[in-house]
Amino acid sequence: MTNKNRTEIAIQILEAVYDNDGDGGTEGITQSRIMYGIHLGSAQLREYLIALTLHGLLFYDSEMRRYHITEKGKRFLQYVQKQIASEISGLLTNVS
Repeated sequence: MTNKNRTEIAIQILEAVYDNDGDGGTEGITQSRIMYGIHLGSAQLREYLIALTLHGLLFYDSEMRRYHITEKGKRFLQYVQKQIASEISGLLTNVS
């Protein structure tokens, strides 16, 4: 098992929330479900959730106790995914 860097962890969290909430859904996702989905401890996950919420990428519904991805979070995730796809495409064009 490899160590994930901070960016990879943040992206995994955003993807987990998006997968449960992204296409106009209102379900959201609990902290526990994110924790088990991306295999991250509770304390460490909490730090990331706070940071992503403070930066406007996630929204926490305290009444339902669920996280939702914001429009800003969706745009950020799409941007990152395009960059990764472009990077992989560039690597594969050099392969015979």
